Amino acid sequence: MKCMSSESTLLRCFINLPYAFIGPVNFSGTIGGGAEFTLACDYRLFSSDSSTRIGFIHKRMGVVPAWDGASKLVQIVGKCKALDLLLTGKLLSYEEAREIGLVDDLVDDLPGAEAWLLEKVKHDASVVRAAKAIIVNAASRCPEIRNNDEQRIFASLWNAPANRLALESKIKHLK
Repeated sequence: MKCMSSESTLLRCFINLPYAFIGPVNFSGTIGGGAEFTLACDYRLFSSDSSTRIGFIHKRMGVVPAWDGASKLVQIVGKCKALDLLLTGKLLSYEEAREIGLVDDLVDDLPGAEAWLLEKVKHDASVVRAAKAIIVNAASRCPEIRNNDEQRIFASLWNAPANRLALESKIKHLK
Protein backbone atom coordinates (compact mmCIF):
# COMPACT_ATOMS: atom_id res chain seq x y z
CA MET A 1 0.00 0.00 0.00
CA LYS A 2 1.44 3.33 -1.05
CA CYS A 3 0.45 6.42 0.94
CA MET A 4 0.16 9.69 -0.91
CA SER A 5 0.12 13.22 0.43
CA SER A 6 -2.97 15.21 -0.45
CA GLU A 7 -1.25 18.57 -0.35
CA SER A 8 -0.74 20.52 -3.53
CA THR A 9 2.72 21.05 -4.94
CA LEU A 10 2.68 24.78 -4.18
CA LEU A 11 1.83 24.43 -0.50
CA ARG A 12 4.11 21.41 -0.17
CA CYS A 13 7.05 23.61 -1.24
CA PHE A 14 6.43 25.96 1.68
CA ILE A 15 5.49 23.27 4.20
CA ASN A 16 8.65 21.28 3.43
CA LEU A 17 11.04 24.17 3.97
CA PRO A 18 13.54 22.98 6.58
CA TYR A 19 13.06 26.11 8.66
CA ALA A 20 10.22 27.38 10.82
CA PHE A 21 8.48 30.32 9.23
CA ILE A 22 5.73 32.82 9.97
CA GLY A 23 2.61 33.69 8.04
CA PRO A 24 1.81 37.33 8.81
CA VAL A 25 -1.78 38.45 9.20
CA ASN A 26 -1.58 42.21 8.94
CA PHE A 27 -3.02 45.56 7.95
CA SER A 28 -6.51 45.34 6.44
CA GLY A 29 -6.47 41.57 6.69
CA THR A 30 -5.52 38.29 5.16
CA ILE A 31 -8.46 36.90 3.25
CA GLY A 32 -9.24 34.26 0.64
CA GLY A 33 -6.09 32.90 -0.96
CA GLY A 34 -3.92 34.91 1.44
CA ALA A 35 -5.57 33.27 4.43
CA GLU A 36 -5.19 29.91 2.73
CA PHE A 37 -1.46 30.56 2.17
CA THR A 38 -0.92 31.31 5.88
CA LEU A 39 -2.11 27.78 6.65
CA ALA A 40 1.10 26.43 5.08
CA CYS A 41 3.12 28.48 7.56
CA ASP A 42 4.38 27.03 10.82
CA TYR A 43 3.07 29.98 12.80
CA ARG A 44 0.56 32.72 12.09
CA LEU A 45 1.15 36.05 13.82
CA PHE A 46 -1.50 38.74 13.89
CA SER A 47 -0.67 42.41 13.55
CA SER A 48 -1.70 44.48 16.56
CA ASP A 49 -3.63 46.79 14.22
CA SER A 50 -7.21 46.49 15.51
CA SER A 51 -8.68 46.39 11.99
CA THR A 52 -6.79 43.25 11.03
CA ARG A 53 -8.92 40.23 10.10
CA ILE A 54 -8.42 36.75 8.67
CA GLY A 55 -11.06 34.89 6.70
CA PHE A 56 -11.84 32.35 4.05
CA ILE A 57 -14.13 34.35 1.78
CA HIS A 58 -13.96 31.92 -1.13
CA LYS A 59 -17.73 31.35 -1.05
CA ARG A 60 -18.28 35.04 -1.80
CA MET A 61 -16.49 34.41 -5.08
CA GLY A 62 -18.39 31.18 -5.75
CA VAL A 63 -15.36 28.96 -5.15
CA VAL A 64 -13.71 26.92 -2.41
CA PRO A 65 -10.05 26.70 -1.36
CA ALA A 66 -7.91 25.19 -4.10
CA TRP A 67 -4.41 24.83 -2.62
CA ASP A 68 -5.32 22.20 -0.02
CA GLY A 69 -6.35 25.00 2.32
CA ALA A 70 -9.49 23.17 3.43
CA SER A 71 -7.48 20.13 4.54
CA LYS A 72 -4.97 22.29 6.40
CA LEU A 73 -7.83 24.26 7.97
CA VAL A 74 -9.38 21.02 9.26
CA GLN A 75 -6.00 19.97 10.73
CA ILE A 76 -5.70 23.30 12.54
CA VAL A 77 -9.22 24.08 13.79
CA GLY A 78 -11.17 20.82 13.37
CA LYS A 79 -13.85 19.69 10.94
CA CYS A 80 -16.88 21.57 12.29
CA LYS A 81 -15.13 24.90 12.76
CA ALA A 82 -13.46 24.62 9.33
CA LEU A 83 -16.81 23.96 7.69
CA ASP A 84 -18.32 26.92 9.53
CA LEU A 85 -15.49 29.22 8.40
CA LEU A 86 -15.85 28.13 4.77
CA LEU A 87 -19.65 28.34 4.73
CA THR A 88 -19.93 31.71 6.47
CA GLY A 89 -16.89 33.47 5.02
CA LYS A 90 -16.66 35.24 8.38
CA LEU A 91 -13.71 37.57 8.94
CA LEU A 92 -12.17 36.80 12.31
CA SER A 93 -10.53 39.22 14.73
CA TYR A 94 -7.36 38.25 16.57
CA GLU A 95 -9.33 37.15 19.64
CA GLU A 96 -11.68 34.95 17.58
CA ALA A 97 -8.85 33.43 15.54
CA ARG A 98 -6.71 32.79 18.65
CA GLU A 99 -9.61 31.13 20.46
CA ILE A 100 -9.89 28.45 17.76
CA GLY A 101 -6.12 28.00 17.28
CA LEU A 102 -5.96 29.68 13.88
CA VAL A 103 -3.33 32.23 14.95
CA ASP A 104 -0.52 31.92 17.45
CA ASP A 105 0.19 35.37 18.79
CA LEU A 106 -0.05 39.13 18.42
CA VAL A 107 2.93 41.31 17.45
CA ASP A 108 3.37 45.03 16.83
CA ASP A 109 5.65 44.95 13.81
CA LEU A 110 8.11 42.94 11.73
CA PRO A 111 10.97 43.22 14.29
CA GLY A 112 8.51 41.94 16.91
CA ALA A 113 7.65 38.97 14.69
CA GLU A 114 11.34 38.28 14.13
CA ALA A 115 12.06 38.34 17.88
CA TRP A 116 9.07 36.05 18.50
CA LEU A 117 10.34 33.47 16.02
CA LEU A 118 13.98 33.73 17.11
CA GLU A 119 12.92 32.75 20.63
CA LYS A 120 11.44 29.54 19.18
CA VAL A 121 14.43 28.62 17.00
CA LYS A 122 17.35 29.62 19.21
CA HIS A 123 18.63 26.03 19.26
CA ASP A 124 21.13 24.25 17.05
CA ALA A 125 19.98 24.54 13.43
CA SER A 126 20.18 20.76 12.89
CA VAL A 127 17.73 20.19 15.74
CA VAL A 128 15.34 22.86 14.41
CA ARG A 129 15.43 21.29 10.93
CA ALA A 130 14.89 17.80 12.37
CA ALA A 131 11.95 18.95 14.52
CA LYS A 132 10.38 20.60 11.47
CA ALA A 133 10.88 17.45 9.36
CA ILE A 134 9.24 15.24 12.00
CA ILE A 135 6.23 17.56 12.26
CA VAL A 136 5.84 17.77 8.47
CA ASN A 137 6.05 13.97 8.20
CA ALA A 138 3.61 13.42 11.07
CA ALA A 139 0.99 15.57 9.40
CA SER A 140 1.35 14.27 5.88
CA ARG A 141 2.21 10.60 5.66
CA CYS A 142 0.81 7.21 6.48
CA PRO A 143 1.89 5.64 9.81
CA GLU A 144 4.45 3.21 8.38
CA ILE A 145 6.33 5.87 6.45
CA ARG A 146 5.97 8.42 9.26
CA ASN A 147 7.54 6.09 11.85
CA ASN A 148 10.46 5.15 9.58
CA ASP A 149 11.14 8.82 8.79
CA GLU A 150 10.98 9.81 12.45
CA GLN A 151 13.50 7.09 13.37
CA ARG A 152 15.80 8.14 10.51
CA ILE A 153 15.67 11.80 11.57
CA PHE A 154 16.31 10.92 15.23
CA ALA A 155 19.27 8.73 14.27
CA SER A 156 20.81 11.60 12.29
CA LEU A 157 20.91 13.70 15.48
CA TRP A 158 22.12 11.02 17.87
CA ASN A 159 25.73 11.76 18.83
CA ALA A 160 25.77 14.77 16.50
CA PRO A 161 27.36 18.02 17.80
CA ALA A 162 24.17 19.44 19.38
CA ASN A 163 23.45 16.13 21.13
CA ARG A 164 27.01 15.80 22.45
CA LEU A 165 27.02 19.42 23.64
CA ALA A 166 23.75 18.91 25.51
CA LEU A 167 24.99 15.72 27.16
CA GLU A 168 28.32 17.31 28.10
CA SER A 169 26.51 20.20 29.80
CA LYS A 170 24.76 17.68 32.05
CA ILE A 171 21.42 19.10 31.00
CA LYS A 172 18.62 18.73 33.53
CA HIS A 173 15.39 17.55 31.92
CA LEU A 174 13.10 18.57 34.77
CA LYS A 175 13.70 22.23 35.48
